Amino acid sequence: MRNCVPLKNFLMKLLSKLPIPSVARVQALVMRDEQSMMMTALVAMGALAIMMGLVSILVLNSKSTKGYLLNQLQVDQQNLVVETEVTDTLILQAQSLTTIEGAALGMVHPTEDAVSYVLPVKEVAQAE
Repeated sequence: MRNCVPLKNFLMKLLSKLPIPSVARVQALVMRDEQSMMMTALVAMGALAIMMGLVSILVLNSKSTKGYLLNQLQVDQQNLVVETEVTDTLILQAQSLTTIEGAALGMVHPTEDAVSYVLPVKEVAQAE
């Protein structure tokens, strides 16, 4: 036990020489850490808000582009429907009986002597 007393005294002297922070200094360190944590949290929240804003802008941009393309396709479809109706009307006019009769009026009707009939050939031509 005698050996313990000098060891205790040595440790007490050593501890008294060590810079042990006071309570005020520990509180200042904790407050500084809390402030830096708050600043870090604020910066992280700001970065998150900016990233969410960019994502929403990109999504809205793609949706508006799709809407614009959809409107363009609808306009093109309407133009094609109009062109189809005009083409169908012109085809019906060309196929109508009055148009065909009007075109036939200027034609010459051949006589029966001028008409020649071609008979079907039943034999296959052979090379000599």
